[in-house]
Amino acid sequence: MYIPKPFQITQTQALDIIEQYPFATLCTSEPLQATHIPLQLQRLGEKYILKGHLAAANAHKKYLDNREVMCIFTGPHAYISGSDYETTPAVPTWNYAAVHVYGHCNLLDKTANESVVREMLSAYEPRAEQQQDIYEASYIEKLSKAIVSFEIAITRIEGKAKLGQNKSVADRNKVQKRLIQSNSLGDRQMAEFSESFFTEN
Repeated sequence: MYIPKPFQITQTQALDIIEQYPFATLCTSEPLQATHIPLQLQRLGEKYILKGHLAAANAHKKYLDNREVMCIFTGPHAYISGSDYETTPAVPTWNYAAVHVYGHCNLLDKTANESVVREMLSAYEPRAEQQQDIYEASYIEKLSKAIVSFEIAITRIEGKAKLGQNKSVADRNKVQKRLIQSNSLGDRQMAEFSESFFTEN
């Protein structure tokens, strides 16, 4: 990924984006394939793993086992008009945050399917683990037979947050004001992300 120096982020920041925006594009080559799925990040000391699953009917599964893959995580993004800046004239652009993850993918044994499903439920619907009547064990077992699960051992992470770091504080403040006041949910999410980023940095 092209990452000019002002937009570089740390690995910690990239991992945070993965956890905050886990819906990813899983990409393989030869042949070129892409699948849109949520991925769960697991931190194992200094090693990192992504776990996920796709439908057993998805032909992409044939190109995942023992293969190098790339996963693209996209954070908030928003169009920035040249008129949004205090300094004019200015080139319109697009602010965004993104992370590319590279790693080695392996399909998991069918016996792992249920645990992968339960890990996903635990992350996004924790009450399902507490209220067993929401998804009965027999139903979870049935779902597990319809998927293929996998894990990706991460070998490289590239992260980018293009938030106007190369602009003046006055320019960034004016952009932020416009995004906050926008009727667009995407704009307001970009404003919230930018505010958090600059507060922590």
